[in-house]
Amino acid sequence: MTTNQYPTISFLAMQDLQNRKDLFVIRANGDSMSPKINDGDKVTIRKVEDLDCIYYGQNYLVVTKNYKMIKQIRRYTPDEDNYVILHSINPNYDDMVISKSNILGLYVIQHVISFKQQF
Repeated sequence: MTTNQYPTISFLAMQDLQNRKDLFVIRANGDSMSPKINDGDKVTIRKVEDLDCIYYGQNYLVVTKNYKMIKQIRRYTPDEDNYVILHSINPNYDDMVISKSNILGLYVIQHVISFKQQF
């Protein structure tokens, strides 16, 4: 079987995602979370309703007024009730401290679907 000139070498069973109306698939953009999440990878996300339910060390899609970014959320120990650290896995990027009140939307990363070309 070929699609768009490329042979299909395997199929991805997405049984975890069947009948899940609370999960969405988005495309990652950029290299700040590389090598765990790479540019072009697909990630499934689930909305977090309560900002008090943040699991530190977990990866999230964080939505603010000006940005949508995938980051690992870490505890900001000087004031963990009001602030968090947004951490990039790629060491070329600095951590960011932001107020929880600036987070307009928060989505936990459930799955990473990575496609790698080998030639």
